[in-house]
Amino acid sequence: MVLLHWLPLLAELTLASPAPRAATAPPSFSAWFDARAAEEKPEVLTRYQVDLDGDGRDDEVVCYRFGEKAHDPDALIPVVLVGLARGERFALGQMDVQWPSECPLPPARGSDLSLALQLRSRSTTSSAQLSLLVDRNGPMLLRSVVGGPQCTTTVDFRTAISRSRCDSPDAEEALEDEEPVLSISGAKPLELPSRVTGGTEHWEGKGDADLKVLLRRRGAVLTVVARLTDDKSVFAKSTQSEAILAADHLELRWPDGDAASGSVKLAIARPQKGTPTALWLAPPRRTQTPPPAIRWTTPERVEVDLPLSWLLLDRPSEVGNLYGELISGRPYLAVVFGDGDGEGPGTRVTAYSRFFVVEPGRRFPALVRSLLPWRSVGEAATLRSLVH
Repeated sequence: MVLLHWLPLLAELTLASPAPRAATAPPSFSAWFDARAAEEKPEVLTRYQVDLDGDGRDDEVVCYRFGEKAHDPDALIPVVLVGLARGERFALGQMDVQWPSECPLPPARGSDLSLALQLRSRSTTSSAQLSLLVDRNGPMLLRSVVGGPQCTTTVDFRTAISRSRCDSPDAEEALEDEEPVLSISGAKPLELPSRVTGGTEHWEGKGDADLKVLLRRRGAVLTVVARLTDDKSVFAKSTQSEAILAADHLELRWPDGDAASGSVKLAIARPQKGTPTALWLAPPRRTQTPPPAIRWTTPERVEVDLPLSWLLLDRPSEVGNLYGELISGRPYLAVVFGDGDGEGPGTRVTAYSRFFVVEPGRRFPALVRSLLPWRSVGEAATLRSLVH
C-alpha cells in the first residue's frame, strides 16, 4: 500500500527528467579550419573543393604556410590539408621533407585527372608530379610522373602501364620502354612476364625450358605458383647446394627488407620422391628463419607460400631523390627456373617484376609516408603543429 502512494510522484519525476543528450557531431572541416585560421593567422595560398573519394560530395583542399622566415626558414614550405566530407582529415607535407614545393591548383574540369589532387616538386636533379585520390584510410597513388637526370617515367594505375623515356647522348633518338604495372591486391592472380636470361646457347625453344609464374594473394600470404616446362628431368642427388644448383631447380629472390641491403635467395629442388628440398642461398636478416611452405602439386608445378611482409621494404632506396624512391624503391620478386643438366648451370628462365601492394577494400596503392609524409589530423590539432 505504501508503494501505491509513491507511484504518482515517481511518474512525475520520470517525466521531468531531462532526455539524454545526443552526441555532438564534430565540426565540419570548413568550420574547424576557419576557427584555427582565425586564431593562428596562416597564409592561405589555395583553397578549393573537389570530390577526392568518389562519394559524390565535395571534399576540401587547403594549402597554407606561415611566413615567419626569419624565425623558421622551413615555415615557408607549404602544408596541404585535405578534409573529406565524411569527416576524415589528412595533412600532407613537412616533417623534414621539403616537398611538395608548390601548392596544388584546382583541377581543370573535364580533364582525365579532374578529380585528383595534383602535387608537384622539383629539385636540382629530379622532378615529380603525383596524382592522388583520398579515402578514409588516407592518400592513394593514382599516377606519378617522375623525371631524373636523363629519364622520365610515368606510372598510371588506371591503365596499369608504366612508360619510360630516356635521352641518351649516344643515341640518335630517345629510348622508350613500356611495362605492365603489377598491383598485388588479391582480386585476381597476376602473371609475371618471363624470358630466357642465361644459357641461351643451350636453349632450343619453349619445349626445352619454359616458366610461367602466377601470384595469388590471400590475406597476408602471397602464393607463388610456378609451372615448369622441361624436356628432361634432372633431380638433385643430395640436399647440398651444389647438387641442387646442378639439377632442375627454382630460385626465388626478393629484397631483404631494405632496398640497400641486398637480396634474399631461396633454392628449391625438384625431388624424385620424398619431401621438397629447399635451402637459403642468401638467408634473410631474420635469424634462423625456416624456409616457407612449399608444395610440389605435380612434377611440373610448385607452390611457395611467402608472407607478404617478407617482400615489403622497410624503407625506400637510399638514392637521395624522388626518382629513385618511386622507381627503384618498389619491392620486387624474381623467380628463376634453372634447367640443369646434372653437371652445372644450364638454361635459366626468369620471371621478374617490381610491384605495388593494394590493400583489400582500396582501389589504388597507398601513398607511402617515406615518399611524401602525411598523417591523420585530429580535431585538437593546430595548424602550426602540422608544420613539423
